Amino acid sequence: MDRNLTERLKKLSHELAATQNAVKHHPPDDATGELETLQARIEDLQDEIWDIEDILREEAENEYGENSAKGWN
Repeated sequence: MDRNLTERLKKLSHELAATQNAVKHHPPDDATGELETLQARIEDLQDEIWDIEDILREEAENEYGENSAKGWN
């Protein structure tokens, strides 16, 4: 597996958790639009994580065969 992708996935996961935590503890009265920005960032992070997971899954299927990659599903 591509080490760069797995490292990127780890960093994105940490950033996603931090952003979700910021949303959770964000005050409900938001006149600045910061909450919307945080929520949009969460969606972007999730999309990027899913893209990397798809790439890693494809690499695993190509390298180890379809049976070894079933854990991704």
